[in-house]
Amino acid sequence: MSVTPSPSANNRFAWFSALTIFLSAFLLFQVQPIISRMILPWFGGGSAVWTTCLMFFQVALLGGYAYAHLLSSTMSPKRQMQIHIVCLIAAA
Repeated sequence: MSVTPSPSANNRFAWFSALTIFLSAFLLFQVQPIISRMILPWFGGGSAVWTTCLMFFQVALLGGYAYAHLLSSTMSPKRQMQIHIVCLIAAA
């Protein structure tokens, strides 16, 4: 027998997910210009350096979305957690 969550639990989860996605995108777009501005003088300060920084962060964001989509569409929640923990440990 499976237990289905109540509509209010689904609604809370949807709001929590939306808030998490908004916060992660907001933080990325706050970090992106700061890091770009810090490394700009190291590489000559040209517009190509700025454009490369912007492209790197956009590709990293797209990669993160692809990672999340692939994990959620092909793996069980337990396996998702295991893979994500391994990725976090590898990053640390």
